[in-house]
Amino acid sequence: MTGGRLRCYASGVFCGPGIPITSMALANCLGLSLSAALEQVFAGNTGLSQQRLAGDLAAPYSGVVGVAALPRASAQPGLSRQARLARAGAEQLFGAAKAACQRWGAARVGLVLGTSTGGIAASERAYAALRQGADIPRDYSFEKQHAFNGVADMLARDLGLLGPTYVVSTACSSSAKALAAAGRLLAVGVVDAMVVGGVDSLCLTTLLGFQSLGVVSPQACRPFAAARDGITIGEGAAFVLLEREGDAAAFLLSVGESGDAHHMAHPHPEGRGAEQAMRQALVGAAVEPGEVGYVNAHGTGTLLNDAIEASAIARVFARSPLVSSTKAATGHLLGACGVTEAAFCAAAIERGSVPGNGAARLADGLAIDVSQRTQSRELDYVVSNSLAFGGSNASVLLGSRRVAKRRGSALGGRAISEPISLRCELVDACVWHPDRPPEPAGGPLASLLSPRARGRASALTQIFTTLLEHLCASGFDAAGSPLIYGSAYGEMATTIQLLDVQAATGQSSPLRFQHSVHNTAAGILSIATQNSGFSTSVAAGMDTTAMALLEAMVVLEHGAYTDVAVLVADEASTSALAGKKHRAVGAGFWLRRLRSGQRARLSLHAPRRTHGADLVPEPDASLCHNPVVDALELVRAFRAAETSSIVFGGAEPSALDGSRWSVELQRDRA
Repeated sequence: MTGGRLRCYASGVFCGPGIPITSMALANCLGLSLSAALEQVFAGNTGLSQQRLAGDLAAPYSGVVGVAALPRASAQPGLSRQARLARAGAEQLFGAAKAACQRWGAARVGLVLGTSTGGIAASERAYAALRQGADIPRDYSFEKQHAFNGVADMLARDLGLLGPTYVVSTACSSSAKALAAAGRLLAVGVVDAMVVGGVDSLCLTTLLGFQSLGVVSPQACRPFAAARDGITIGEGAAFVLLEREGDAAAFLLSVGESGDAHHMAHPHPEGRGAEQAMRQALVGAAVEPGEVGYVNAHGTGTLLNDAIEASAIARVFARSPLVSSTKAATGHLLGACGVTEAAFCAAAIERGSVPGNGAARLADGLAIDVSQRTQSRELDYVVSNSLAFGGSNASVLLGSRRVAKRRGSALGGRAISEPISLRCELVDACVWHPDRPPEPAGGPLASLLSPRARGRASALTQIFTTLLEHLCASGFDAAGSPLIYGSAYGEMATTIQLLDVQAATGQSSPLRFQHSVHNTAAGILSIATQNSGFSTSVAAGMDTTAMALLEAMVVLEHGAYTDVAVLVADEASTSALAGKKHRAVGAGFWLRRLRSGQRARLSLHAPRRTHGADLVPEPDASLCHNPVVDALELVRAFRAAETSSIVFGGAEPSALDGSRWSVELQRDRA
């Protein structure tokens, strides 16, 4: 909100009829197949049951409602629980993905995965062994199991995809925002098809963390019920295939993305962020509120959050559509809930049926029409909400086949068979180096955080803060422009602190828990700058810098914004879990939509085959294993006013097919 007015950013609006959802896959406590999960949710059944964590999840924890177990690890050797869960979902999509690669070309098909916890469950077991004086388990790999890109890379290899592959991690809105990212890639012609997924597995860090916040129910959650008393943590995986053209029952029309700019763990008391996201989705797709027949609410079952979301829904929709929360059936799937619930909505359109909310007696005074039981309803438009830590909100708008036929015949954007290059202006660049702090370019650095807030912030968040302060000193509008954060490993030091607390006390730290999510800096700096618009956090291993720049340049190409900040950083690897040690490093870039007469033009090129001689190694060996070290050469070339070609990916090959993303930096001489 600015000056009391709602800002509507069209960051995830897709032209024409929308994007067809040509295939779907689900794996959660309702069943390990799409058909099984849909049968259960539309029959009004729940998959929630009392669980005791043991064996595969290492530490016992009673009194929590969990989910049905996957096949044990011995059935799929060497895979973490997270990876096995993801594969159980993605296997259902193999045939459709292979067909898409044949139709469009493997380089024109990519993957965006949403996850909140990453592979923390595997790291819990490995760290427990270290604390007990044992060796790290031989089957543990930090890069393949803990790192956020590990599962995404595995799935891309399984599916044979060679297009852009990266992770969006914005806590519980992760996979909803992954849908937005994939939709933009399609809309501007970077790809012709995208696999979009979400996955999170049950782990002690999540369970103890939410318990420390006092929001875990001792029984199955009851969204919008009078006696609701908290959330139920679940686990699951969900995938959809989006294609430029194809027959489908449901189409992705728009995704509204907003920030609360209020608190890391609590929504704005008036639900302004949720309201803003829903209005964005509707306005961007030119859909009237009265045309929406069903809203799948975030609806976690907590006392305040459900009431706040209900009031936001009531304000957006003059005539209340049917509303329900399918978390009564699945539990809160964290980073997987966005795509899971979008799949439920797509099925609701196809079946002409709205899934029920559960039979618990509803709270008094709700100004929305909660559908307690499954009921028939012809649906043209449906909305699915995902609200998250850091105030990261996403509202996904889907339309029916009837709607698609009325809206047009083809997706807007460029449909081409060869990889394309994206271009923009590079206005400013800065670096955070352990030995060279950034120097002000346009004036003194004004602090974005109070001394107390800065002192409590993690090392990674402090790096991001310093970089953004530098760009603001050069004139960047941090309150009104998108902020894109890239980090391969995220808040690793805070995560290790959490594991220490858990091991010593059997409990968690509420402050450290809410500051351990991958989008911690995004949440803190959105609050500091009062930026209630678009921000996101991405990870892609050694391709993190390239994928953060890709996300930013596609946002600019999509046309909603003229300026974007890209901040990439990874903290020092001090944990024994990480096999390769490095010091911290970070870089910041102010990008602007390309116009005539720019002094510095940046072109991002799709992957091409490279050799070791093409790479520019960082001379400081203590940085060479940092995943974002390649950003330093781009900053150096910009500061030196050079024309330069830079290959991303650091000093070690990590691309799925041995290819690398690259940038061309060109300067117009004055």
